[in-house]
Amino acid sequence: MKTDKTQYDLRWTDQVRKDAKKAGLSNDAQAQIQVQIENLRGWADPEIRKLMDIKQLKGPYRRLFEVRLKGGTLGRANIRVFFAVFTKARLVVVLGLIKKETERGLDYVYETMLDRLENVAREI
Repeated sequence: MKTDKTQYDLRWTDQVRKDAKKAGLSNDAQAQIQVQIENLRGWADPEIRKLMDIKQLKGPYRRLFEVRLKGGTLGRANIRVFFAVFTKARLVVVLGLIKKETERGLDYVYETMLDRLENVAREI
């Protein structure tokens, strides 16, 4: 059987659902996020990455990426979904999300996501 070399596995940490609840996201908003994040399965295809608003973080957080989402059932909420890519394992792991308007500072968020990444990396 031939495999698609552009496809990565996608894993969601348990914390993502808790983050969505904390952000007050409706079930419809959560479904919209899930549909959009599923596109990360095509990580190896540069065209897929161009279609999404993806930013690789800098400095000590450079192992983290974020996708910025807005509109649709999200309305004006600025949602940031954080993830990491394990190229050798062909795996994208969604670490968490925030509603930017309600968080207390991005450095705190980045540190939290980095801690989650370290926990996930031990299992891979």
